[in-house]
Amino acid sequence: MPQLDEPTPDAHLRVEPSRPHEFAMAGAALKVAVPALVPIVGIAWLARGSAGAWTAGLVTAVVVGMFALTGFAHGKAARYGPAALMAVALGGMVVRLGSIGVLLIVLRPTDLLDAPTLAVVTPVVIFALLAYEVRFVSTRPESLQVDASARARTDREDRS
Repeated sequence: MPQLDEPTPDAHLRVEPSRPHEFAMAGAALKVAVPALVPIVGIAWLARGSAGAWTAGLVTAVVVGMFALTGFAHGKAARYGPAALMAVALGGMVVRLGSIGVLLIVLRPTDLLDAPTLAVVTPVVIFALLAYEVRFVSTRPESLQVDASARARTDREDRS
């Protein structure tokens, strides 16, 4: 079984150990969501009172935290190649869905969680961050490029 640091056929797809683009995306998610927290909580407080404000703040913090942790985990996994990145993406999705489920189970019996606010704020924050990520990536084409010359060099070295 090959070790993670051994050369593989997909070595040209690996991210250099410098700062991966996923780290920048995670930081960008934090920069956008933190200032948006105040109006989100304010609107929820006006609409649903203190329980709505608390729910909106909690949901925003959880979603932003998950986006940031996902970006950092993907950045680390990208150093090892596409297979590691896909494994981390799948595992991360299971962890994210599981943690939201656990939060719902734990907080549902309390008066702190406002269900209508939860139902509205969660998709709004998720879609807003996804839209910002798409904009972030589409304005930085270097984040989508693969060094094809590295693949050609690897192929030539294998033949010699």
